[in-house]
Amino acid sequence: MRSLLYAFCLFLLSPHAWPQGNPEDLPLLSPGPHLGMIQGFESPKPSVQPLIDAGWQDALQQGMDVGRVHYSWGELEIAPGVYDLSSITSEMGQLHAQGLQLFVTLETIDSEGFTLPNDLLDPNSPTGLINGWHLDNPVIVSRFSSFLDQLLPVVVQNGGWVLSVGNEPGNYLSDNPSETSSFVAFLAAARQHAHSLEPNLAITMTLSWLQFSNNEPFLPSLRDECDVVAFNYSPFYLGWNFFNWFTMLPPSVVRQDIQSLLNFAGTKNLIFQEIGYSAGYTSSPSDINSSPAKQAEFFQNLFEILATEPRFRAGIVFQMMDWSPALSSAYANLLVTEGLPRWLADRYGEILATTGFFRFTDGSTRPAWQTFLGGLSWMQQGIGSLLLNSTPASPGQTATLTVSGAQPNSLVYIYYSLSGLGNDPAPGVSATLAISHPSLIVSLTADPQGFAQTTLSIPAPATGHLIYLQAAEVNNSSALLRWDF
Repeated sequence: MRSLLYAFCLFLLSPHAWPQGNPEDLPLLSPGPHLGMIQGFESPKPSVQPLIDAGWQDALQQGMDVGRVHYSWGELEIAPGVYDLSSITSEMGQLHAQGLQLFVTLETIDSEGFTLPNDLLDPNSPTGLINGWHLDNPVIVSRFSSFLDQLLPVVVQNGGWVLSVGNEPGNYLSDNPSETSSFVAFLAAARQHAHSLEPNLAITMTLSWLQFSNNEPFLPSLRDECDVVAFNYSPFYLGWNFFNWFTMLPPSVVRQDIQSLLNFAGTKNLIFQEIGYSAGYTSSPSDINSSPAKQAEFFQNLFEILATEPRFRAGIVFQMMDWSPALSSAYANLLVTEGLPRWLADRYGEILATTGFFRFTDGSTRPAWQTFLGGLSWMQQGIGSLLLNSTPASPGQTATLTVSGAQPNSLVYIYYSLSGLGNDPAPGVSATLAISHPSLIVSLTADPQGFAQTTLSIPAPATGHLIYLQAAEVNNSSALLRWDF
């Protein structure tokens, strides 16, 4: 009897025991918005390590529940058909034990070239494959499928909810546009095989904001083969004015930029493998037109967008700690060898050297760190799994508000605020909202499917006001709606 009970418990814990969802809906990620971070690519100084460790624990306590691991296929398949998954298993296990749901990046290509196993790379070309093969060569596709057979159980058992099978392919495809079809075919084959193994795991390929802002033609075809649209994003300038390259754009651009990405994603959800904003040097005038205050403003804006855009599901901040002066300088020097003037390369070095919440040199924090911690706590307390939607709204007109995901036949309340964001109790129901000084608009009874709807007349004097709306039921709430009249 005991063995039967044990077997039944194992079955319940298996992902296959639960009803299968649509991977485009990210069924392995808990409901609501999420923001996490990576610590960085380098180890902190010994004197700084305790500060980083304490900061990480602070973020977990405030509600951080997503993280990321990043490996290449070539790192994990050490010889044809021979895999060493010990490092990724250990890292994922440690992060998952901390309560983190994991974005898993598995490069087959990186911004700097292919990252396949060595025997599949052209030994005479840093950007080529063996025998002049394309990425969708049947041997490569078959090898990658066999690799996924071994990897995906590790990913799902350790909290993985999305797998990206490439990182920023745009540098290569911009130079080799004829290879787009082979990348699309490879992605489609990987997605199909992954779903045959783990139907709930979302598959994607991480795209670059730079290529998107340049309107590169290969992006739509890659997007169409992804379950969810993933980007790396940092708003620095690389437009027509060469003299302004590598200067940070105003923190406010994040709203219009993310809206552009949501429009590009269509009906699919949007996630960020990397998202960040560099603070610039303070010991001397910042050459990248930034400041610690601008970095904090960027993250305040980001949390607001997370709370108001239900299809913006998750982001991983790049990164907790600055790049070291040595590594930042090394990347700047590399740009000089590629032809950029020293003053311009040093700007890029400043972006890397000031990208973190924590300074590499002494472990001190920038104001954005408190913004990040506060935002985590605010989201954790004030945003649940209800969905609140609205038809287009204008002063003097009517709008239809719909709530879904409620408990069957429960009372649902819709509130508004003219006072902005906060963490205030919802009048009349046991729930915490993410808005300040909420006022009740209406209470509704959900139907047996958890759906409720009402039509609201918007008064003409609403013109010129920013209004936040949020739905709530007992111990649950929705993301925010933002009406900017």
